[in-house]
Amino acid sequence: MNEEYRYEIKFVLSEYELLESFRFLKSINAFKPYPDRDVNSLYFDTIDFQCVKDNLSGISDRHKVRLRWYDDIDNNVFLEIKKRVGRLGSKDKYSIKNLSKRKILEYNIDEINKKVFNYFHKNYQFNNLLNEYYIPILFVNYRREYYESDIFISNEHKTDRLRVTIDKKINFRNISLNFPIKHYNEVIYNEYIMEIKFPIYMKDEVSRILKSFSLTPKRHSKYLTGMAKLGYVTYI
Repeated sequence: MNEEYRYEIKFVLSEYELLESFRFLKSINAFKPYPDRDVNSLYFDTIDFQCVKDNLSGISDRHKVRLRWYDDIDNNVFLEIKKRVGRLGSKDKYSIKNLSKRKILEYNIDEINKKVFNYFHKNYQFNNLLNEYYIPILFVNYRREYYESDIFISNEHKTDRLRVTIDKKINFRNISLNFPIKHYNEVIYNEYIMEIKFPIYMKDEVSRILKSFSLTPKRHSKYLTGMAKLGYVTYI
């Protein structure tokens, strides 16, 4: 499943700024389309950490690869290729059906890697973004709140959906190919991450709404933040 490009604007929030974000959500009559849920991501990179290098270098057109599953819904596990051009993002999503989330924590990382890419190359058309050899690098887990709001776009004379997520209780784990995911202890990250997602033509309307609040967008990557917390890179 492939998504169209859309704006994805992130905010790194302190406890005080979190209160401001709730003021913003209230002002746009945001509602919760479904309950909070736990998100798990296993990030992959090339042997020479090309995804890390592209992000740190500020390359506009870049991508990252992750395996994702959710604790409290169905048993599906997905390989996702997250693509970015500046603040625009999209995602290619592929179901990996030979891997059950109920057993994923039991496998060694190397076994997960083989299962994912053997299934992908056998069942999906070739994606040139995966023409390098990728290995698992970092595991991330967090609790996500979901909000949505219907916004009227005056210059388009129509209403469209604004989506907001707030991530909390973020933690990272180092990983090793010869051990399961939970071999290493969690490293806690105490900030909150809010992300606002909307179609490109909603930019002016969303900018107008945000001007009334003390919320400053900030470039942020959980992958790079985790790598920094574990001491692999310097990332502010």
